[in-house]
Amino acid sequence: MSIKTTEGKIMQIRVHENTYRALLDAKAKVEQETGKPASFDDAIHYILEVEQ
Repeated sequence: MSIKTTEGKIMQIRVHENTYRALLDAKAKVEQETGKPASFDDAIHYILEVEQ
């Protein structure tokens, strides 16, 4: 998975297939709630908020 950082650089991380699926699901939920495109960073924040 590649992520563009705030400095415009591309960062790549390796995640397990299930983790990637969870991120995609969270990203879709954020997009559905806000009506705007979401980033993987938004998805991670969403997951952390739900877990608290």
